[in-house]
Amino acid sequence: MGEYHRRHDDRTVAVRPDCGCYTFASADADETRDLSPRRARQLGAFGMTGWVRKPRDSRDLGVLVATVALFVLPTLADLAFSGTAAPFRYSAPDAFYYHTIARNFAQTGVFSYDGIHDTNGFHPAWQLILGGLYWLAELGGVSELGYLYTSLGLGTLVVAMSIALIGGGLVRSGRWLPPSFLLLPLGAYAFLLAPYWILAVDVHRLEHWSQGPFPLFGTLWSYVNGMESGIVLFSWAALAHAFISPTTKPILRASKLGLLAAVLCLARLDHGLLGLPLVAHFAIRAMRRRTRSSGRELFAFISCFALPIFAFLMLSQVGAGAALPVSGSAKTTFPIPNTGNFTNLFEVAKEPLADARSVSALYRSTQLLVPAGAAVIVLLLARRRRSADHPPDPWTTFLELTAAGVLLLASYDFLFVKTFAMGHWYVPISTLFVSLCVVAPPGIAVPVRSRRPWIWPALAALCLLAFGFLHRRPDHHWLYAQMYLVEGPEARAFYGSSPPKLLEVDDGILAFSTGFPSMSGTGLALDVEAAHARQVGRLLPLALDRDFDRSSSLVYGLPLGVSARGRVAPGEEGARAHINRFLDTRRGYAFETEYISSSGYFWIVRNLGPRTSQGQ
Repeated sequence: MGEYHRRHDDRTVAVRPDCGCYTFASADADETRDLSPRRARQLGAFGMTGWVRKPRDSRDLGVLVATVALFVLPTLADLAFSGTAAPFRYSAPDAFYYHTIARNFAQTGVFSYDGIHDTNGFHPAWQLILGGLYWLAELGGVSELGYLYTSLGLGTLVVAMSIALIGGGLVRSGRWLPPSFLLLPLGAYAFLLAPYWILAVDVHRLEHWSQGPFPLFGTLWSYVNGMESGIVLFSWAALAHAFISPTTKPILRASKLGLLAAVLCLARLDHGLLGLPLVAHFAIRAMRRRTRSSGRELFAFISCFALPIFAFLMLSQVGAGAALPVSGSAKTTFPIPNTGNFTNLFEVAKEPLADARSVSALYRSTQLLVPAGAAVIVLLLARRRRSADHPPDPWTTFLELTAAGVLLLASYDFLFVKTFAMGHWYVPISTLFVSLCVVAPPGIAVPVRSRRPWIWPALAALCLLAFGFLHRRPDHHWLYAQMYLVEGPEARAFYGSSPPKLLEVDDGILAFSTGFPSMSGTGLALDVEAAHARQVGRLLPLALDRDFDRSSSLVYGLPLGVSARGRVAPGEEGARAHINRFLDTRRGYAFETEYISSSGYFWIVRNLGPRTSQGQ
């Protein structure tokens, strides 16, 4: 059994849970009285700010280990026994920007997409890790496919560590880990979305023609994606654990929190918005207390939060020529709001099962609106608690601060980020936040133990079923696997020792699969000069000046007849239809088809220059 101790009215008070009943006892006075579970929860909600739990309940450790196992073991087993296509099924499309830049960094020492010009089109913490990982893989003679497996294994590890930190923090805050904690890999947000997913993907068989059937986004498994999601979750979990953990040196605590908030921002730059409520938290404390120590805490937090971010921005300015990443500039309309997300929301509400894009359109709205709704509820309840003059426990305070950050992030994304620029990797903290509002609600520090032993295996089984039937989609990203395993080697063999310089209108998969020097035709991994040229419609002339005179695209504008379930190769005829659609938006230039693969999935055209220069 757990026992909770704190100072209360100049006495040391203990609350001992005993089979669902609670005793309120004084440790230094002969006074004992029984409490109802409801009253015990109220004490936990409003009067246990400094609780330390001792001894630890062994069942909490069991729940935590089981939850980590439910996340890790299915993921590793799937990666290990699903063949060489598995890494592409897990990887998000934009992960191949990271991998291409990591390869160029390992080989040239420069963060570059084309191998020549510096780019800052990435989130720095994960890009630095992948650059080092690729370098180590080359040093150790590990294959590139082995590097992909290793990067996904690393993502699995950091998400598992995030679960451990969250569970450990909840225990330190004086909470039991309830049975529902076992469902954390699935998550409350994804659970809410599951009925639509089953109806759309499994019943109506709606799928994106180039990506195949989508796995259920918003689960923790979906954040093992080759991108920054794992380290974002880990840095937030470390921040939560540090906020909850007691310390005797407030200045050191504030400094540690500031550094962890900075790491969260460097893991994903827009998540610096989640650090702003913490700044407000320390500022309000300083104003209320009006003491020198509280002012020092505020200064320590702001300094440790701001200086690493400022250092990155200055390094980016010096190295790449712009402080802010070109990828962010390409995706945002800030400070001018765009109507795209409003239009998308209206269309989804009107026809949620309209066509192959419906699933993609729906989750891009719900991943903002559902966490934002949960955040509003948490903040409204927080106001009610404050009005009742009940001081919250540390976990409640941190969840309230996170709610404010989630609301800021959702508002920014909804108003200023283009709808289909937002993948599911934009919101790992937001979707996790929804789960934690259910598993460990703010204001309820001592939940009642379940006396139904069957609930544990039932929830574990539900979690595994969700993985097997909703997350594991064997055909997801089948074309990415085809590109890397088949099309890339064929193209390298065709060009031999004279690889073309490619303007790639895709998300990194072509550059990574072929190894050809490539400029980012989407603009997300360009250098600053090329990004500006793209903004003014001069990217093609600049690419020609740099001798990047070939172009290709794998998934954008792919013929609708190409399907994951059909797997019917388009052949030369389908490839030419794709080429014509691709060239329709480039009418000012003359092109010739130079290469079509045997399947027709991949092709390369050569840019002959402006039509006027060819006398056409």
